[in-house]
Amino acid sequence: MEAIVEQTEHLGMLSLGNIVRIDPRDANDVWPQVSGAVKKAIVRDPFERLTAADIYLAVRNDLMELWIAGEAVGVTELAQYPQKRVCNVVCVAGNLEDWFHAVPDIEAWAVGMGCDVIMCDGRKGWARKMREHGWGLESTLVGRKL
Repeated sequence: MEAIVEQTEHLGMLSLGNIVRIDPRDANDVWPQVSGAVKKAIVRDPFERLTAADIYLAVRNDLMELWIAGEAVGVTELAQYPQKRVCNVVCVAGNLEDWFHAVPDIEAWAVGMGCDVIMCDGRKGWARKMREHGWGLESTLVGRKL
């Protein structure tokens, strides 16, 4: 995915050290190269809350953020709760070490956007990997389809 950054250097991107945020106006140019990775990441959601098309539209409408970090792609969204503003990591695919190397830049961006918390939900394997990078297992998501 590093090639994606090189191919889109002319686009209006926000570069934050180890990661690049794709400008919503440029999502059309980048989406064909990252959509497969996004699909792979969200297919593991047992509740099927989002499709890749949903994410694409949210990125285009500046409701979610599309990030590229080396060989990783990630999507975040900002959520305002009554007591906290949260940066939610919606999905990540590709080289996880590239992603984790870029997380401090996303955290700094999130603080600049007024966030108090960064979080994500994912598989148990993610919790183990994220613990190595200073994240804690704060809750367990349970549910069932109706």
